[in-house]
Amino acid sequence: MKNVLIFLIGLSMSISVSCQQPNQKIKEADSIQQLKSQIIDTTVFKTAVVINQVKCIADTNQSYVLYLPSTYNKKQLWPIIFFFDSHAEGALPIGKYKELAEKYGFVIACSNNSKNGQAGDECNAIIQKFMNDVLNRFAIDNKRIYTSGFSGGARVAAIAAMTRNEIVGVIGCGAGFPNTNGNKSVETSFEFVGIVGNGDFNYTELKRLDNSLQEKNIPHQLLVFNGKHEWPAIGTMEQAFWWLECNSMREGRRSVDQSIITSVKQMLMTEISANEKIKNKAELYFSYLKAVNYLHELDDISQYENKANELKNSGQLQQMLQHMQELEKAEASLQQQYASAFASQNWDWWNKEIDKMFQISKNTSNAEQSVIHKRLISYLSLVAYMFSTKAIQVNQLADADLCLRIYEKVDPENSEHAYLFAEVYMKQNNAKRAIEYLQKAVKLGFNDKDRLSKDPVFSSLNGQKEFDDLMR
Repeated sequence: MKNVLIFLIGLSMSISVSCQQPNQKIKEADSIQQLKSQIIDTTVFKTAVVINQVKCIADTNQSYVLYLPSTYNKKQLWPIIFFFDSHAEGALPIGKYKELAEKYGFVIACSNNSKNGQAGDECNAIIQKFMNDVLNRFAIDNKRIYTSGFSGGARVAAIAAMTRNEIVGVIGCGAGFPNTNGNKSVETSFEFVGIVGNGDFNYTELKRLDNSLQEKNIPHQLLVFNGKHEWPAIGTMEQAFWWLECNSMREGRRSVDQSIITSVKQMLMTEISANEKIKNKAELYFSYLKAVNYLHELDDISQYENKANELKNSGQLQQMLQHMQELEKAEASLQQQYASAFASQNWDWWNKEIDKMFQISKNTSNAEQSVIHKRLISYLSLVAYMFSTKAIQVNQLADADLCLRIYEKVDPENSEHAYLFAEVYMKQNNAKRAIEYLQKAVKLGFNDKDRLSKDPVFSSLNGQKEFDDLMR
């Protein structure tokens, strides 16, 4: 395991990175305007329907999922959000957020190729071909171009904005920037709205990034929802749409829309009232700051500023904020300790430690520690997946076995650990056990027939009755 540890620990604080951060912006020769003349497209695209595969003209091996609002036409320019999913499931965010695209008149598109684990050059090639194809074929407002992504896809969305000057805003779901983790060296020229579940293992990362952007006075907003590491619900994503639209109104990129401002004010009033009822001064303070972020220069924000300052000057609030920061640092430290423990601890230690983590996570008398340990369990699930996958690739099967036992313990309903166990047994020439674990994976919900049929590890099983039955 020690030979793999250098690789593993390097990833432990930047989980879900899809590709490396590029060194510089793309050349002016690759700008939108100069590329428009290179593509001739006579395709007629339907509106108000999800189009699951639009092939890029410059590279037909690449495609994306597209939604054009029902009012779309080429006589006017339209805002766009480019989406990047961590597993190249382009239809997932487009299907999830098409109602928002329709309601607010956005074109939305998601790559079918971008996913976690890609090298920097491959990642950047996908970004540029995908975006160029859309920008060249559709009537897009160059002043309202945005990106969004989930997990590793959030980092890709940030990379796209770092490499293309025309991108004005990023919605990062479940992760922040590439290789930064909220580091104070962060520099951006785009607006950023982060979205994260309170049970997401990347929660502390987004909190750190939010603080860094605040220190650098970069336009930003953090939205926290009640959930785990996942694409946010449509209601939370709508708040991100509002934030982008409010910024566009302030900057003159679009006309002022009072209906959006009214919706924002209603959302804020509901949130503030809820926090007043539970007498949570810290969350109430953040709600007032959120109101200022959304509505400054668009509405009277003096009442929010005054109430935020009143709370800020409260010694009790300062103690609460300090306590929150200490908890976030402690959680980040625990993540690193657990990542290192993969190389230093045996199964007996892990078995007892995980039992203890579950016990603390279910302790309702200490809500803070409960939610921290829920996030740590989720963190271990992903780290165990990454570590076991790497160990299998380099044929360190004993290490893979340990990682997979941890993976199964912390995330028993996930089919992936069973699938990877099957790969380990195939590498150990134990086809019988491999079949048993593939059957277990299917019972847990595994249904990716294409992946199984193309996995070279299982090629020797073709023709065997149990495997053929499994495929059917």
